[in-house]
Amino acid sequence: MNFRNFLGLNRISKRTSIICASIGLIIPGVSIISSMLFGNFTASGPLDEMNILILNSEVTELIFLVFYIAIIVPIYEELIFRGIIWGTIERFYSREAAIVATTISFIICHGTIAHMIGVTPISICMAYVRHKTESVYSTSIIHIANNLIVILLMIFLLRVS
Repeated sequence: MNFRNFLGLNRISKRTSIICASIGLIIPGVSIISSMLFGNFTASGPLDEMNILILNSEVTELIFLVFYIAIIVPIYEELIFRGIIWGTIERFYSREAAIVATTISFIICHGTIAHMIGVTPISICMAYVRHKTESVYSTSIIHIANNLIVILLMIFLLRVS
């Protein structure tokens, strides 16, 4: 197994990219609804800090925040969870074990119960997409689109309304 395959750095088609971006734009709604139904949508902990940061930031700081949350964090998380962790578990155990382990670890690493409930749909979705496409590019596109919508929605709700 070569390094590119191990990390899931396999190319995807333009069609797959568009489908993944569409999924990433739809999932935030599912996540918000699941958080509202099964968790406390008024988040505490890291999201409280995010709310304070959004409320107290200048425009240039908000632009950096959007770039960081929507681009840097998703790429980093995808390389870690569905790249390194997935590749290691799949190599030594099985693809099914990689799906379960990366989904659960991704959910747990998101902190509060409400946030964990909120990221469960996208985590399951990204595990399925990673399995089908064998690529972290596809999951990165979903994750970037998701985080972009979420951070822009947070800014809009906190700053505009």
